[in-house]
Amino acid sequence: MKDLFCSRSEISVVNDQIMSPTWAGWLAEVLIDLAKMKATGMVHACSGAAISWHEFACEIYEQLKQAGVAGLNEMTIHPVPATEFPRPAPRPAYSVMDVSHLSALLGREPLDWKVGLKGHLEDILNQGESA
Repeated sequence: MKDLFCSRSEISVVNDQIMSPTWAGWLAEVLIDLAKMKATGMVHACSGAAISWHEFACEIYEQLKQAGVAGLNEMTIHPVPATEFPRPAPRPAYSVMDVSHLSALLGREPLDWKVGLKGHLEDILNQGESA
């Protein structure tokens, strides 16, 4: 997304597919916690959010701007239906999972997706500086 935001001034992003963006760094911590407690059964481990890809793209752009990333263009992010982006495999319109069992096991709610996004962006932006 960062590359698109630096190379274009407009993009279109699907707004009718709803999902739960989940930061892999947080997920790794949760998996370790679940392993330590020897949790069994099916546990959905993801953000508790329900947002569209369009909302996610808009937040990525805003967080990159707030982080002062150089080269970002002023951006218009158009919401479009998934039919404008045909895929070889169909994607579900709603792929949000129930995380109540995870919350009960851990005794805490899943990480907020915006906090996870911030952590992810900090990770990748810091990698770029050290490379």
